[in-house]
Amino acid sequence: MPESLADDTTTVLDLIDERWQGDPDAVVMRHADDDDVWTDVTAAEARALVRLTAKGLIARGVAAGDKVALMSRTRYEWTILDLAIMSVGAIP
Repeated sequence: MPESLADDTTTVLDLIDERWQGDPDAVVMRHADDDDVWTDVTAAEARALVRLTAKGLIARGVAAGDKVALMSRTRYEWTILDLAIMSVGAIP
Protein backbone atom coordinates (compact mmCIF):
# COMPACT_ATOMS: atom_id res chain seq x y z
CA MET A 1 0.00 0.00 0.00
CA PRO A 2 1.44 3.42 -0.91
CA GLU A 3 2.49 5.55 2.04
CA SER A 4 -0.06 8.28 1.21
CA LEU A 5 -2.93 5.83 1.77
CA ALA A 6 -1.93 5.39 5.41
CA ASP A 7 -2.20 9.11 6.22
CA ASP A 8 -5.36 9.99 8.19
CA THR A 9 -5.56 13.38 6.46
CA THR A 10 -5.67 11.93 2.94
CA THR A 11 -8.94 12.62 1.14
CA VAL A 12 -10.58 10.93 -1.82
CA LEU A 13 -9.57 13.95 -3.88
CA ASP A 14 -5.94 13.46 -2.84
CA LEU A 15 -6.07 9.82 -3.97
CA ILE A 16 -7.63 10.67 -7.31
CA ASP A 17 -5.18 13.51 -7.93
CA GLU A 18 -2.22 11.31 -6.99
CA ARG A 19 -3.42 8.61 -9.38
CA TRP A 20 -4.04 11.07 -12.20
CA GLN A 21 -0.62 12.72 -11.74
CA GLY A 22 1.10 9.33 -11.60
CA ASP A 23 -0.27 8.17 -14.96
CA PRO A 24 -1.50 11.22 -16.89
CA ASP A 25 -2.00 9.26 -20.12
CA ALA A 26 -4.26 6.65 -18.53
CA VAL A 27 -7.85 6.63 -19.73
CA VAL A 28 -9.91 7.36 -16.62
CA MET A 29 -13.31 8.05 -18.19
CA ARG A 30 -15.18 7.42 -21.41
CA HIS A 31 -18.26 9.19 -22.68
CA ALA A 32 -20.55 8.93 -25.67
CA ASP A 33 -21.74 11.82 -27.80
CA ASP A 34 -25.24 12.14 -29.26
CA ASP A 35 -24.29 9.72 -32.05
CA ASP A 36 -23.03 7.08 -29.57
CA VAL A 37 -19.41 7.68 -30.55
CA TRP A 38 -17.25 7.02 -27.51
CA THR A 39 -14.43 9.37 -26.50
CA ASP A 40 -11.65 8.55 -24.03
CA VAL A 41 -10.70 11.09 -21.36
CA THR A 42 -7.16 10.79 -20.01
CA ALA A 43 -6.15 11.52 -16.46
CA ALA A 44 -4.40 14.71 -17.58
CA GLU A 45 -7.52 15.89 -19.42
CA ALA A 46 -9.82 15.06 -16.51
CA ARG A 47 -7.48 16.78 -14.04
CA ALA A 48 -7.38 19.91 -16.21
CA LEU A 49 -11.18 19.92 -16.54
CA VAL A 50 -11.64 19.60 -12.77
CA ARG A 51 -9.22 22.47 -12.14
CA LEU A 52 -10.81 24.69 -14.79
CA THR A 53 -14.30 23.95 -13.47
CA ALA A 54 -13.17 24.67 -9.90
CA LYS A 55 -11.81 28.05 -11.03
CA GLY A 56 -15.16 28.77 -12.66
CA LEU A 57 -17.01 27.88 -9.47
CA ILE A 58 -14.78 30.19 -7.46
CA ALA A 59 -15.34 32.97 -10.00
CA ARG A 60 -19.09 32.46 -9.55
CA GLY A 61 -18.73 32.88 -5.79
CA VAL A 62 -18.76 29.25 -4.64
CA ALA A 63 -16.69 28.98 -1.46
CA ALA A 64 -15.68 26.39 1.11
CA GLY A 65 -18.67 25.19 3.08
CA ASP A 66 -21.22 26.21 0.43
CA LYS A 67 -23.73 23.59 -0.65
CA VAL A 68 -24.10 23.01 -4.39
CA ALA A 69 -26.93 20.95 -5.88
CA LEU A 70 -26.35 18.85 -8.99
CA MET A 71 -29.20 17.94 -11.31
CA SER A 72 -28.07 15.80 -14.20
CA ARG A 73 -28.31 12.46 -15.88
CA THR A 74 -25.38 10.17 -15.26
CA ARG A 75 -22.59 11.55 -17.42
CA TYR A 76 -18.90 12.24 -17.18
CA GLU A 77 -19.44 15.99 -16.74
CA TRP A 78 -21.26 15.23 -13.50
CA THR A 79 -18.11 13.54 -12.20
CA ILE A 80 -15.96 16.52 -13.24
CA LEU A 81 -18.33 18.97 -11.55
CA ASP A 82 -18.64 16.85 -8.41
CA LEU A 83 -14.85 16.69 -8.02
CA ALA A 84 -14.53 20.42 -8.75
CA ILE A 85 -17.13 21.26 -6.10
CA MET A 86 -15.29 19.19 -3.52
CA SER A 87 -11.91 20.61 -4.54
CA VAL A 88 -13.01 24.15 -3.65
CA GLY A 89 -14.24 22.87 -0.28
CA ALA A 90 -17.92 23.10 -1.12
CA ILE A 91 -20.40 20.32 -0.46
CA PRO A 92 -22.09 18.60 -3.40
